[in-house]
Amino acid sequence: MLSKDLTPWSHLRDADYFSDDFPLSIRYVSHDEAIEWHDHDFYEIVFVANGNGIHKVASQKTRIKRNDVCIIPPGVYHRYDMPRHLSVANIIFSPVFLKGMSALQKAAAPLIGAMTASRTAKSGIMLHLDADNFRGVKAAVETMVREYAAVRTGCREALMAQFTMCLICLDRAYRVAVRSDVWKNGSRENARTSVIERVQNYIDAHLAEYISGTELAAMVSLNPSYVSRLFKAETGYAVTEYINEARIKKACEMLATTDAQVIDIALSVGYNSISYFNRTFKAHAGMTPKRYRRERR
Repeated sequence: MLSKDLTPWSHLRDADYFSDDFPLSIRYVSHDEAIEWHDHDFYEIVFVANGNGIHKVASQKTRIKRNDVCIIPPGVYHRYDMPRHLSVANIIFSPVFLKGMSALQKAAAPLIGAMTASRTAKSGIMLHLDADNFRGVKAAVETMVREYAAVRTGCREALMAQFTMCLICLDRAYRVAVRSDVWKNGSRENARTSVIERVQNYIDAHLAEYISGTELAAMVSLNPSYVSRLFKAETGYAVTEYINEARIKKACEMLATTDAQVIDIALSVGYNSISYFNRTFKAHAGMTPKRYRRERR
């Protein structure tokens, strides 16, 4: 997942993303728009830090969410649809870079073998991280982002060390997946995806109204506690967290693009108390609604 500005069926080349002497790059990106079909000369690891969306490879589609990782080898056309508050870390690196890390070849042999296997060239690898591996990967990724941006003495060595740690954590998750055969089942995954999409669409269409867990569960004909657990597992958000995120996002849009009064915007996204709206907005956006409007005009 590299840019929302890609044209359909783009082919991305090494030279546009990193130099020959250090063929590795990393950055955090956020997306609320679909990413077109594309492939690339390099490997790409997509670490989902927050939100959710649909990842498509050929005829396969899989919902991705917080704690998920997509590993896409060179030459695999893929795209992303229906991103919802999707924040990911993109780690890209050349096949030559991977081959040159002999210690990593041993430490993460099963995962490296799967990444370079011919069968992976058709679909890539999807992993869901448990809490320990998620923390390990997240810590490694955040350090890599800092070191990549710093361009200081020893930054490349630090990047390689953290990259190794990241791949080791992913290898552990891969071994667990292989042992327990935790690969997503298509029909079950499609059913879960349908439920989440219906709930999200309903929330987005009824931001001005009071939305209860019971109401959402009745809409999809499921038990409220099950819907709550499923929503958290699939999106990384509690239902109430997602509702607040969606309301504040809509408020930001209205503040930036309309002349409506702040109180009217608050009411239109479901906040009957202006003081509560102001507190919630500042907690999410880091500034008051009035300041947000001034800075976006």
